[in-house]
Amino acid sequence: MDWMLEYYEYLAPPFTFDIDLLVRMIRDIANYFVIESKRLLESDPPNYSAAYNRLTWAHTLYDRYRTMEKKSIN
Repeated sequence: MDWMLEYYEYLAPPFTFDIDLLVRMIRDIANYFVIESKRLLESDPPNYSAAYNRLTWAHTLYDRYRTMEKKSIN
C-alpha cells in the first residue's frame, strides 16, 4: 500500500473491499453502454438494434448495481 501514497493525488480513493470495486465497475460499464447506445443512435443510419441491445444490458447492470450497492452498505 505504500506505493499508492506517491500516486494518491492522481487516483480515485482506493478500494478496501472487493465488493466495492465490483459495484463501481458494474455502474461504470452500465454508463458506458448508455453512452455507446447514444452514439449508435446518432450514427447515420442509426443502428436501432445494437442501441437497444446495449440499453437492455445497461438496464440489467443498473438493476444489479442497485441490488449490490444496498448489500455493500449494510
